[in-house]
Amino acid sequence: MSSENNNEKKDSVKISDEYTPDTTDTAVENDADSSRKKTMLIVEIVIAVLAVAFIAVAIIIKKTPAPEVAVSGPSASSDAADVTGTESASVNSTVFDTMPDIPGAADLNTLTADDCEKAVKAGTMLKLTAPDGATVYVNDYKKNLKGTVSVDEADIDELVFERVTAYYGEDQPTDHDTAALHDTVSINYAGKINGVAFDGGTADDQVLTLGAGGYIDGFEDGIVGMTVGETKDINVTFPVDYGATDLAGKDAIFTITLNEIVSTTVYPELTDDMVNETTGGEITTVAELRDEIKKELMSESIWAFIGEDYYVSDFPAGEAEKLYTTNLTYYDQMATSSNMQLGDLLAMYGMSLDALKSDIMESSAKTIRDSVLYDAIAADAGIKLTDDDILELAKQYDYDDIDTFLSDNAATRKQVESYIMKERITDYLVSLVK
Repeated sequence: MSSENNNEKKDSVKISDEYTPDTTDTAVENDADSSRKKTMLIVEIVIAVLAVAFIAVAIIIKKTPAPEVAVSGPSASSDAADVTGTESASVNSTVFDTMPDIPGAADLNTLTADDCEKAVKAGTMLKLTAPDGATVYVNDYKKNLKGTVSVDEADIDELVFERVTAYYGEDQPTDHDTAALHDTVSINYAGKINGVAFDGGTADDQVLTLGAGGYIDGFEDGIVGMTVGETKDINVTFPVDYGATDLAGKDAIFTITLNEIVSTTVYPELTDDMVNETTGGEITTVAELRDEIKKELMSESIWAFIGEDYYVSDFPAGEAEKLYTTNLTYYDQMATSSNMQLGDLLAMYGMSLDALKSDIMESSAKTIRDSVLYDAIAADAGIKLTDDDILELAKQYDYDDIDTFLSDNAATRKQVESYIMKERITDYLVSLVK
């Protein structure tokens, strides 16, 4: 059986680690297309309001541009969305009748200034000043970053395989009887929690590819090394955020029988041509790909070191309000384009408009708080941005005008500046590790 068919089959079982609101029950897969589209819309909304940087939604992952909005538009208490240039030009006005309180720095900081001063004296934090005068305390990246951040070559190998090599696998017949990584196997399984079977935890003749990552951690690994005809118990733990809440975070035992090794997937040696083809020419060599992934992993490790427990004395509330208005306008327009009121759309999925607005406001305030951190680090490092930097990013998306670029992508100028600044700061912090 091909890996594609295997993927289709695994989506129907509840031990899969992939979960979306429209697959909690196999019957949902037969819903009308319109219902699926609405589900995808709500998923996009929920993902977006939980994101720290909304710029990733409209620009970085190259989604369809949002409706044009007045980026510097009026406050949310008035006609907050001066929307132009689309067939659905009007918004649902009641969405902007009220606005949540804008969280202050004190609401978002997890540490006090006194805590941070003690950490500075202990040598674990730095005290910086942002260009607008705000005081910022952050983990001491100058002193402690280099000894903390590292990248495992095995992690690079894994991502290289996932992003390039995996696309070139070919299924081939096999006569070995011991299951190995990349084998496609047929199994029977029966799962129990505290000795009791649970719904969706039992299946016969289930086909899966070992190492494809379609099942919860430990499930596929437990099959590797089994011989055809063998039965064994595998202990696993469901993720705490697992879609079926009655299983989330619980320990389970699966009794597995290996029926057959259907085939094995063989992968060629990685070449520059494979990298070039897979990335559409954006990366042309294996060495360049490994360097890019290493930088990516190092960046993740660096920002994990920086963490969320930094302190800012203040941030511009007006920028948080602008970002809130821009983002709420975007999602209001999404509902309008579906001929629905945003509140009604949210209610279909058990979410209130007030809850959405609160989430957007909190995310917007956190994004602006982040921008103060970036500005403080940049000022300390002597990093500055100009209009040319924003225009350079705009040209990557075929825009020659900054205002149009911001408007079409439902972004504020401060938001884009923060995105670019974080990239520059990341390069700077990487240089401190090397």
